[in-house]
Amino acid sequence: MQIHELRYSNKNTYIIEGDKGSLLFDTGWAGAFPAFCKALGEIGLTLQSISYILISHFHPDHMGIAQEIAENGPVLLIPDVQKDYVHFADHIFEKEKHSSFVPIVDEKAISFPLDDGRRILERIGINGQILHTPGHSDDSISLLLDNGSLFVGDLNPLYELELHKGTLIE
Repeated sequence: MQIHELRYSNKNTYIIEGDKGSLLFDTGWAGAFPAFCKALGEIGLTLQSISYILISHFHPDHMGIAQEIAENGPVLLIPDVQKDYVHFADHIFEKEKHSSFVPIVDEKAISFPLDDGRRILERIGINGQILHTPGHSDDSISLLLDNGSLFVGDLNPLYELELHKGTLIE
């Protein structure tokens, strides 16, 4: 397994290469597609080398180019805990008249029960699990690999930890 951090926007975006495919974790803002492709080339990868996309949460800065990427082959994975949030950012991009944004095409994505996350990852040759980690947003998920690597979108600030004592966020 190999992990690549892509540097093309102000968001953390990763490609995890498994034995049978690869997974892109988060995508960044709408409009970043050319920079994304350039960053892929800089590490010797192509769009076609990405099998699946997993979004930490469906805020504009984490999923903005997901569908553009998916139109080139990779399939978007949507755990059931995120299904009601997939189009959360659509109205934000519409309001901003962001012409480069392409909304998610639900029919082309793979939805699955969160409990099947390990099985889905195993198909790619990645050992790990997808965890529901609400806090920053209700649809937040994290990817925990068996080697101890942890991928998250946004975290609540540590100085707020006391505020969340005894809650799901803690």
